[in-house]
Amino acid sequence: MKTLLRKIFDSRSVLSGALLYIAMRWFDRLAGVVSTIILARLLTPDDFGIVAIATVVLGLAMVMLDFGIQVAVVQLQKLDRDDIDTAWTLRLIQNAVIAVLLIGSAGYVATYYHDPRLQPVLVALGFAYLLEGLTGMGPVVFQKQQQYAREVAFFMAKRAGSLVVTIALALWLRNYWALVIGTVVANVLGVALSYTMYRVAPRLTLSRWRSFVGASLWLSLHSVSGYASQQLDKLVVGRRDGAAMLGAYSIADQISAMPTSELLAPISRALFPAMAAIQGDQERLRRVFLLALGIQSMLALPAAIGLALVSSDLVAVVLGPGWNQAAPIMLALALAYGVNALTHSGTYLLNSLARYRELALLRWAMLAVLVLLIFVVSPSSDARQIAWFRGEVAAIGVCAVIWLVMRHLPGLSVMEIAKQVVRPALASLVMAGAVLGLQRLGAELGDWQRLAAVSLLGAVVYVATTGLLWKVAGRPPGAEEWVLQTLRSVVSRLRNDSSGG
Repeated sequence: MKTLLRKIFDSRSVLSGALLYIAMRWFDRLAGVVSTIILARLLTPDDFGIVAIATVVLGLAMVMLDFGIQVAVVQLQKLDRDDIDTAWTLRLIQNAVIAVLLIGSAGYVATYYHDPRLQPVLVALGFAYLLEGLTGMGPVVFQKQQQYAREVAFFMAKRAGSLVVTIALALWLRNYWALVIGTVVANVLGVALSYTMYRVAPRLTLSRWRSFVGASLWLSLHSVSGYASQQLDKLVVGRRDGAAMLGAYSIADQISAMPTSELLAPISRALFPAMAAIQGDQERLRRVFLLALGIQSMLALPAAIGLALVSSDLVAVVLGPGWNQAAPIMLALALAYGVNALTHSGTYLLNSLARYRELALLRWAMLAVLVLLIFVVSPSSDARQIAWFRGEVAAIGVCAVIWLVMRHLPGLSVMEIAKQVVRPALASLVMAGAVLGLQRLGAELGDWQRLAAVSLLGAVVYVATTGLLWKVAGRPPGAEEWVLQTLRSVVSRLRNDSSGG
């Protein structure tokens, strides 16, 4: 077993990276689930709403001045010390400017939302972001060099420390300041860990700024539009419905994102440097893209549909009766995240090809559609309607990303793409039918009993249906074959390692 783990941690393959990222993300989300359950019982939707508003404002300031440093570093074909130092300097400047803007605008934001509690919270978060700018470049270098184990260790250690501190503060303070101070402590811990794990002191220099400027403009525009698309709904809900509803909306959003983000982000994170390394080989890129799309469809569709179906029971069991208004919002957002997940492989492929301009323009177009829906088509829309608008915009985004991918990968056909999605989609529909049937039959069961029963049934039905459809199709190459080969490889290594002592 030790030999197998050593091979995984030493390897720089996409599979090894994905396995390590999966471990990291599941650890992160396990910590997130524990944190959410505990904090939801200790704090109120109003507490979460205050921090949610402040976080959205901070995020908007971040993306408006985001130079896209990490993406640019990973995308560079050659990386030397001057590149690393320039990247660190640019990021420090970026964070300092954002902190000043955030602190300076704190009073205006508090007035806009008619809540004076926001001003000190924004000042504290501005200070936290300034501290984060001092973080060393180790985590970025680890990703660039595909040193997956070291990158994973950094994020897991930072997350664990933040979790312990935040929960301790919530038990003591019993208000939103536990979340705010927890953020400050997490950033301080991240700075300390970055220099402990990568003992290279950065130098202030802008000698290679030209290497980042060309990409940074479009990366920044892409980040601004992407973040605005994801956070505009929260800004509107907070303004129209108040902090308590925004708290419920934010928790629903966090939980809705978990299944797709935790299953897909590890694979996507490992794919980006791998795709960047083969960007000149279009045939290999095509194969990697189709396989990634198939895997993402096989994981994201059932996860999103399953979460949508059990949203009411999940809210009752995990969050408690004080959060009932989050359930219908979670249903809509879970489906929206599931649809959006189908763009992940295409987005990473386009990033690896440095197609920043097209991605930025696409994001702005999607943002324009969301603005049109919220402010023109339905100017009085409530939180639930806005959540459904997110799903409509995500569906448009899938079509647009596929079109862009086909433009830059000649020979790729719609039929090839459809083959990667059709079996997971059909299996997910069969699963949904089985879950709905059991929910009707088990209407008299308790919330947790019904949740456990339908979750188990849904998983069994989906796996069985997926296997049957793959067999009927003649067992073509794709995600199912990749999963089987991966499982066989892991089992074989475990057996060999065990027999070898």
